[in-house]
Amino acid sequence: MTARAAGLAGEMFVYTRAGACGRLAAFQSSAGARERVAVVVGGLTDGPLGQDWAAPLAAALAAAPAGWSTVLPLLSSSYGGYGFSSLDRDADELE
Repeated sequence: MTARAAGLAGEMFVYTRAGACGRLAAFQSSAGARERVAVVVGGLTDGPLGQDWAAPLAAALAAAPAGWSTVLPLLSSSYGGYGFSSLDRDADELE
């Protein structure tokens, strides 16, 4: 079985949240004036595009009649941060 990298067009942006450590980053597909936004949070050790289904889901949502945008946050617990952060901290970063 061959692995295939998923591509997704959009914008990376920086944001801050009270209670979160410093500046945070997230990726938004189909950036622009969208009425609906789906926030995709992976499982343990996952980060943006860490799941095989994230890019196809974003493409399907963007093509929907309502025109969804997808946000993939990079949390403190993403990737190698697992075990050094907490669910409470993740929640603060997403709030």
